[in-house]
Amino acid sequence: TTNNNIDLTKIMNINSALINFPHEHHKKAFESLREIYSNIMTIHNSSRMASIIVNDVLDLQKLEDNRMIINKTNFTSIDLTNDIYKSISYKINEYDSFIKTLFFIDPNISFHTDKNRLIQIIVNLYTNSVKFTKNGNITIIIKYDDSENIIISVTDSGIGISENIKDNISEIFIYTDKL
Repeated sequence: TTNNNIDLTKIMNINSALINFPHEHHKKAFESLREIYSNIMTIHNSSRMASIIVNDVLDLQKLEDNRMIINKTNFTSIDLTNDIYKSISYKINEYDSFIKTLFFIDPNISFHTDKNRLIQIIVNLYTNSVKFTKNGNITIIIKYDDSENIIISVTDSGIGISENIKDNISEIFIYTDKL
């Protein structure tokens, strides 16, 4: 698994270097080669998603073995919003003309939890919404309830989840392309 992760990291680093090529040269060089740039972005996004999946599976194994490390830190809702946006911006940019993403997070909230795990949860929920929303809106709401629990709501205008899947939606490795 480590070799796969290293390979994915190398792919992501090479693609980041190509994407972050000096801006003026970047524009001129790729203006007539949009297809190449599109392919580079596809590789980048696919390797990023593959890395996320590998890390999720590794995290699941750690959780099952009681080896999951939770790193609680203090951070603000503004920090959280910025980091979520950075994590999903490639999806937002890819679907921007079809899907509008709205954030509703109280700017006065501060958190004391594992920021990376919280972002991981929100990104997973968002990615699932994007898969089944061809056009419309995705709304992310993060707030505290009366007991100081974090409530995350991701609502979309997608096709919805069929009744026979809803009972099993929280099971490990439940997947359907017919929600």
